[in-house]
This record gives sequence, C-alpha cells and structure tokens, in this order.
Amino acid sequence: MKKFQKEKVELVNFQYPAGKTPSQAWQTLIESWRNKVRSPQLGVYTEITKLVYRDYTNLPDSRYEEDVRIYASKPYEVIKNQRYAVIFFGNKKGWENAPFLFCLTSEGWKFDVVHQRKYIRMCSAPYWAVERANHPYIDLLSKCPYLMGQDIPLEYEDIYRIEDDKVIADKIVALEQKYKENSNDFDIILQLGRLYTITSMGPTRHISLLKRAKEIEPQNPLPYKYLAIAYVDSNYQYKKAIKEMLEYTQMLPEDIFGHNFLGYLFLCVGNYKEAIKEFKTVLKMDSNNCYGCCKLARSYGNLYLSSSKYDLRRNSYRELTIEMLKKAKEVCTDFDGMRRLSWLENWVREKLHLYYESNSEN
Repeated sequence: MKKFQKEKVELVNFQYPAGKTPSQAWQTLIESWRNKVRSPQLGVYTEITKLVYRDYTNLPDSRYEEDVRIYASKPYEVIKNQRYAVIFFGNKKGWENAPFLFCLTSEGWKFDVVHQRKYIRMCSAPYWAVERANHPYIDLLSKCPYLMGQDIPLEYEDIYRIEDDKVIADKIVALEQKYKENSNDFDIILQLGRLYTITSMGPTRHISLLKRAKEIEPQNPLPYKYLAIAYVDSNYQYKKAIKEMLEYTQMLPEDIFGHNFLGYLFLCVGNYKEAIKEFKTVLKMDSNNCYGCCKLARSYGNLYLSSSKYDLRRNSYRELTIEMLKKAKEVCTDFDGMRRLSWLENWVREKLHLYYESNSEN
C-alpha cells in the first residue's frame, strides 16, 4: 500500500508539474480543476501549498466546475520579474478578478498559496484588494486596489520566503508528528503554531495552538507575539492583537518589534495618540528606525486630519507630520524602506497637498 501511494503521488506530480512559464503553470492549475484532482500532491504547488490543500480534498465537483467556468477562457496578463509572477485580470470589481500569485522554484513556476492568502484579500463582495506591505509581489501589483491593514513590522526570522518553502514544510510535518505523540509539549506547540502563523495555515489551527501555548507558559512572551500576528493576518482582529501585544511589551519593554507593532495596531484602530507614544518609544531606542519614522508621520497626519479645525494643536500635528517625513527620508535607505517612504510621500501629498508642496523645497 505504501508503495502504491508513493507511485500515485509521483504520477500526479508528473501530470501537473511546475510550469516552464507562469502562463503554463496557470494553465496547469486550471487543468487540475477541470479534472477535479483532489490530491494535494500537485507538482505545480509549492510544498507549503501542498500542506494547505490537505484541507481541501473533499471539495464538491461543483466547486471545480465553477472555477473552470470562470477561469478557463478568462483573458489575463502576466506581470512578472525574474522570480515572481502575477496572473492579472485587470483592476475590476468582482472576486473572480483577484490576481493569482506564482513563484519560480528550482523545478519551475508554482502556485504560491502563502502570499495569496496573506496579501490578496477578499473584501465585501464584489470588492477585492491587495495588502500594501513589503512582500515580494507588491511592485507587480501596483495596478491593483490596495489596503494597508497588514503592514506588520515582521522580524527576519518571521518572514516566509519561497527559498525556505521546502525546509519549512518539512519542519511542519515533523512537528505535526511530534504533536500527535505529545500534545502538551510547550516547545512543540509553540513552534508549530508559529510556523502555521508564518505560512498562513489557518484559519483557526494556529490560534488554538498558540492559545494552548499561552496556557502552559503564561510568562513566556512568544505566544502573545504570534497570537497578535495571527489575529491581524487572519481577519484584522486589531483589538485582540492589541491585548496580546500589551502583554508582550510588558514582558519585553526593550523590544523594538513589540512597540512598533503595538503602535501600528493603535494606528489601525484610530487611537493615534497611543500610536504616537509607541513610535516615540521606538525612536528613543533606535532613532534611525525607518518603520517607526514612517508610521509616526502617519500617526501625526491622521491626528491632524481627525482634529477639529478649532483645535489649536491642529497645525502642530501637520508640522510634525512633515518633520517626521523629512526624518524618514534621512533614515530610510534600503529598498524596503524606500518603498514604504514612497507610500508615505504619496499619502502626504494627497492629504496635505498644499502644506507639503509649500515646504518641499526647504
């Protein structure tokens, strides 16, 4: 039986392999829908994508038939660079017009469900949008409507990368086996919950694991950190994330990530004064923190925009916005920082046009 299953997996991989081009990979994906292939072991899937699709082996025939009806003859454009590609149907309303993301691996072009889930967001029908954050597809998606609700200042070790896909997938499978053998081991639960969070293998399994880790070791800050990330990634539960990050920053008061993320969460819920406090804390610890400078500028700008025209502090908020924009220009030197700075400058021009232009030469 084991030998037979192994041969079956190889056959599916062979029939639905990675593409030589993004377009070929896209057509292979459509062909798998046309043939109602329920196996997660498709060659056109990344290894993490295969793990995600374990949960979708019982889809009804109608789901596949609907996907083929929508996409088989649908016109599209391929927007790509050397390593990443977008199947783009135009900036049009309708969930069926949301783009599909593909990445280049050593085997060819494959469907990348991690970034697809994390950054291609289905809003209230018929709207969809792309999350504006420093992910590898962002520059390819410039024609798309955008949100800015997931710009989490992730640390290096918490960023999913295509080149790590196989290693992460193997770790997940090994941890899942260990979890079956010992479901009360804190380290196993935490690491599995963390990897589920990083790879967007929700919708709820990562949260339940991290809650369990918090119960076992309530004084360990890491479950709070990854729960907060999971709450934002899954469905923008900012208030729940704030609660977790308040605990986290109390345990690790010198942690820059904690204050940056907490400030961002306050910014997202419109609590601009608390956001400003957090970003000021960051800049006291690291005056050249690009993320903190950009978000502090946005916090002051939003405070200006939300203040009454009779508020005597209103003009100072506008001036502080420009001051922090100038500071961000000084410190944002790497590629990701320059991209975030560009978004900030566009936002300031749109919201504070006259003031910004009158001071831009100074």
